[in-house]
Amino acid sequence: MVLRIVDLDGSKILVTGGAGFIGFHLCKELLNNYNANIVVLDNLSTGDIKNIQFFEGELEFIQGDIRNLSIVKKAAKDSSFIFHLAAQSSVPNSVNIPDYDFEVNARGTLNVLIAGKENNAKVIYASTGTVYGIVNEIPTSESHVCAPISFYGLSKWIGEEYCRLFYKIYDLPAISLRLFNVYGERTNKGVMFDFLQKIKNDPTTLEILGTGQQSKDFIYVLDSIEAFILVAQSDKADGQTYNVGSGTSTKVIDLAKMMLKKLGLSSENVKLKFKGGEAWIGDQPLTHADLTKIKSELGFNPKVSLSEGLNRFIKWFENSYGHPKRNNKSY
Repeated sequence: MVLRIVDLDGSKILVTGGAGFIGFHLCKELLNNYNANIVVLDNLSTGDIKNIQFFEGELEFIQGDIRNLSIVKKAAKDSSFIFHLAAQSSVPNSVNIPDYDFEVNARGTLNVLIAGKENNAKVIYASTGTVYGIVNEIPTSESHVCAPISFYGLSKWIGEEYCRLFYKIYDLPAISLRLFNVYGERTNKGVMFDFLQKIKNDPTTLEILGTGQQSKDFIYVLDSIEAFILVAQSDKADGQTYNVGSGTSTKVIDLAKMMLKKLGLSSENVKLKFKGGEAWIGDQPLTHADLTKIKSELGFNPKVSLSEGLNRFIKWFENSYGHPKRNNKSY
């Protein structure tokens, strides 16, 4: 197949979940480099209105829920592309409220695909590496069996299957991106944010959920945005599923030590306290994306190392929340 580049310039684009962390960075990229006509649909349950206000009228914002098909259709009208990022993304919450998790992630994705079909829009779906569950292949490729160990992973996998069938049955160009652990500026969750908050509140002790031996594939947010743009631009991606990670895996305890060092602290100054066992129900102990497919087919290449990404994230955290160790008079 000849690789065809689809022009995003001037296109009408719907971004569901555009008030969220990844959604913000995606909207910024589309506005800055493609002069896109963007509509954001977000119910602000986890998204931040400040992320919308940042753009000062450069995009249209609709406050609404993807579980409401009529609102999704309204937001998607005349769109050429739909980036579907809206989701219930908390694994613990999916265990506590599996019905809500299903309605948002599975039914919500079905609604987006229905609206995409009505407009003949290309749909790029933000899935997750949690669809794999406990893996027996490291690094893990897209051909690995999907056996989620959380309701979140299950509901996102159901969304993938809807994408697959909409492509097969209706020829709707739908792509699933299995995002691994995305981090970066403007996120207020995840292990890195958790560490900085804890150190800021008590710079003498850092509690680590689980054993610390969990190993995760962390990808910087702007590298993940590159993957969204690449699949949108290429018709070779239509109907496909791709891993989106850094292609490396880092133990949580090593991440903690790296962050402490960057803060001018160390595990000698700060007591590391381990909760032990599972970090939470449904947490995957090992994630490591095999990027062979997305690299070979689309030329994807993560550019920001974990060290550099942490530098940027810590700087943003300090500007937004204050220095993590400011309350410790001994440093």
